Amino acid sequence: MTQRRVAFNTLILTALRFATPALSLVLVSTVSRFLGAEELGRYTLSFAWLALFLAVAPLGLDGLLMREGARDPVTLGVKLGNGCVVAGIASVLVTLLMWWLSWVFPYDVATKRAIVLTSLALPPLTLLSVFEAAFVSLERTEYIAVPRLLEALIKVGLSVGLLAAGFRLEAVLVACLLGSGVAAAVSWRLLRRAHVKIRWEPNWTTIRYLASVSPTFLLIGLAAMLYSRLDVLMLSTFRDLREVGLYGAAYRVLEIARIGPQSLCLAVYPRLASAAVTDSSRARQVGEWTLPYLAAMALPMALGGMVASQTILTVLYGSQFRAGAGILAILLWTVVPYAWVRYHAYVLVAAGRQRVDLLLNIMMLATNAMLNAWLIPRYGATGAALTAAITMSLYALSQYVYVRRHMPNQVARMHGALRPLVAALVMSVGIWGMRTFDLAAQLGGAATLYGGVLLCSGFFGRLGQTPRRMLPERVTDGAKAS
Repeated sequence: MTQRRVAFNTLILTALRFATPALSLVLVSTVSRFLGAEELGRYTLSFAWLALFLAVAPLGLDGLLMREGARDPVTLGVKLGNGCVVAGIASVLVTLLMWWLSWVFPYDVATKRAIVLTSLALPPLTLLSVFEAAFVSLERTEYIAVPRLLEALIKVGLSVGLLAAGFRLEAVLVACLLGSGVAAAVSWRLLRRAHVKIRWEPNWTTIRYLASVSPTFLLIGLAAMLYSRLDVLMLSTFRDLREVGLYGAAYRVLEIARIGPQSLCLAVYPRLASAAVTDSSRARQVGEWTLPYLAAMALPMALGGMVASQTILTVLYGSQFRAGAGILAILLWTVVPYAWVRYHAYVLVAAGRQRVDLLLNIMMLATNAMLNAWLIPRYGATGAALTAAITMSLYALSQYVYVRRHMPNQVARMHGALRPLVAALVMSVGIWGMRTFDLAAQLGGAATLYGGVLLCSGFFGRLGQTPRRMLPERVTDGAKAS
């Protein structure tokens, strides 16, 4: 394992997180043009329900199997087989629950029918998430990208064709269901190419272990989901829809800015999980390589985004959203502590401290709720952005304090973080000087300035001098051992 594999996995995950929403946007735009706002509302509501229940259906087994496969690739086939059975049964039950609730809620018949059709995608998507966990643990992210892109292409291409032929929303939902099924089937086939032999025979020791640990992973996922949605819910309660719209527009930009740190942390996670069962001090070596690159990703987003916030919102949403520039500037600063939060969350989970991670998630969720209740009535969307920045900073600090006190061998020292900071400052000055240019010119100039300063400072050469020490080889090659 070298820096090249981590960089490749990071690039694949980043590209996938950009490409999939872009293709989905094409479908949303097509549905709105052919079927109008009401049918688009049914489509949006149906997939909102799907996202909610999809967070529950795997029972946290995807996150657990990701760690277990990285720790011990030899047993991945047994755990994956038993996990698929448990998650598959759970997904069927959750599908029935979603079906029943859709008829309990006071929706019209067409909306109920749309939700029921969408719910049928839960089993294949649940299995797909479990298969993807295995690929992450084996550091084969290219096997994640192929099924996901195929799913998006089938969903979008077939749906656009059906709409052009005069079919209605039900046909679009069937096309989406077909895409999910094909993606799950292709992912299952790719497991064989990754030399993972799924063992379907029940192993009650494995099942008991998965059942005892997975609820913590499930609760972590639910707490994180609530944390990411709470600000919008409270903002809609205390303020008008205009402020919700300004905040939502800025938050979508923030989600894009987070993609790089998310992808890098996920790419190095198998290294952390493997180090946890061989030599915990090796996790510090992974961190000493990873943290400077996280800084190199986060700092330009915060500084450059703050300077160009007004231009970004105007280009993406129109001049009426320029009022949200301050909101976006505050939100983009959360990318810096978020990168550290994401990394240290993986450190905790890799070391078997997932209950600590869950406790921190709950504490930050409560803090977020209290600060929003105080700041939103006074400052509106700006108050929600301030809450996000304060909470994320406290989250990062509390994680670091815990790791330093209870896991001192895994505390990574920062090397070379000053270089990205200087490069980001130079880039920000350049963006300010180019503020009269269009956004494309600003982005091109900013990237050139930032990359040039990093190269001239020797940032990449310094971190690349000793890749074997910074990213030590795993004891077992997961793809071969499975």
